[in-house]
Amino acid sequence: MEHRFYGDSQPFDNWSLESYQYLSSEQAMADIAYFLASMNKGKEDRQTIVVGGSYPGALSAWFKAKYPQSAVASWAASAVV
Repeated sequence: MEHRFYGDSQPFDNWSLESYQYLSSEQAMADIAYFLASMNKGKEDRQTIVVGGSYPGALSAWFKAKYPQSAVASWAASAVV
């Protein structure tokens, strides 16, 4: 997955301050939850582990805490405090 505003994931045509309200860890976790729900639709027995290092590691730990039903485990390597 790619975090919004990085790489090809540009949700807006401009780089205005108004569009940056969607560049947050909360929004990133909501995007992950949406992606997993879409990917696993009709496959409710599929188990998912979220993994990341550094900032993505922190996201994986926060994600598991905020969306416990979406992942069975999280591996947060070198996650920020």
